[in-house]
Amino acid sequence: MIRKLLLFVAALALTPVMLAAQTAADYATHMQGLVGQSFGILHISEVRSEGDVLVVGMDGPVGWRSTMSPEQVTQEFIGGFCRPSDGNPNPAAFFDGRISIRVDTTEAGRDKQIGRAVDRCP
Repeated sequence: MIRKLLLFVAALALTPVMLAAQTAADYATHMQGLVGQSFGILHISEVRSEGDVLVVGMDGPVGWRSTMSPEQVTQEFIGGFCRPSDGNPNPAAFFDGRISIRVDTTEAGRDKQIGRAVDRCP
């Protein structure tokens, strides 16, 4: 269930801003409206940039990450984003050599785990 939620969140979060944004900071600015939105047991706790890295924070209840490593969380998120859709027919173009995505996670707002930055579709 967590994997499906991450796929859904990724597809929803990035698709609308693909054409408008050019830098990680642009993406973070365009995605601020998603902060606080819930998707099942998960919600987006933050969206920000660190240089050329778009950082998306995901929070859920205590124990939600128990079956997934930080790398798996990031891979599931990226996997959802990298699926072509009507609004985003070429998601791999996001990774133009300048921008990476990292997913940081918390449980009930605590125990932050920093994900690994990813710079290409799987």
